[in-house]
Amino acid sequence: MYVYLRVCVCVCAPHVHWYGELFEYGMSAAAADGGGAMADDDPDSELVPQLVLVREAAAAAAALPAWPPAVLAASPTAARVAFHRFRSALRLLHCVTAFEGLLARGLLVGLALGRLVAGSLMPYLRGAAAGAGLGGGEGMGFAVSTAEAVAAELHPDWFAGGAAPAEAAVFVEHVASLARGLEQQARQPDAGGARAGLARRLAAVLARLGDRERGARLAAAHGIRGQ
Repeated sequence: MYVYLRVCVCVCAPHVHWYGELFEYGMSAAAADGGGAMADDDPDSELVPQLVLVREAAAAAAALPAWPPAVLAASPTAARVAFHRFRSALRLLHCVTAFEGLLARGLLVGLALGRLVAGSLMPYLRGAAAGAGLGGGEGMGFAVSTAEAVAAELHPDWFAGGAAPAEAAVFVEHVASLARGLEQQARQPDAGGARAGLARRLAAVLARLGDRERGARLAAAHGIRGQ
């Protein structure tokens, strides 16, 4: 386990800002196992100190600026910065999720869904949705792609049984709002089936998040079977 965790630390280190919580978790785990700190010869004892060395300034690299869509549309530089931050936050989300089964799920869900998705990623996702205008053109395609990218980094076990964690409510509602927009466009002409393709992809995202009923309704509205 030590080697696996060490790799995750090296990948995540440039961006993490949650080292304090992991430090507290590590100390609590050690105390629960016998009281006091980890033994000096415990290879896992090096994990938390490595995370503690990461500074808040490095974590700021993954924070997304809450710029309105108009700013991103008017400034290519701002759009590039926001997209770079979005990708950085996605990499960190991937790293947090990789600890599933190794650290407490409650801690990971709080970090991934509470801190990263709700706290850092949602401004960018909302901007993408606003740019889409809840229509069916390139803007909607980008909104669906960003939602797909976030959902793909979330551990499926967190949504098993159709019950999403409370921390996921904001993201789930965001995806549902995109679905409602596509449902409203279902009866309009769909040249080349582009909108149906987006509906199929978004239905898959909803299913991954445990909302298979809404996903099936979206797929049916666009005449998609077997979703």
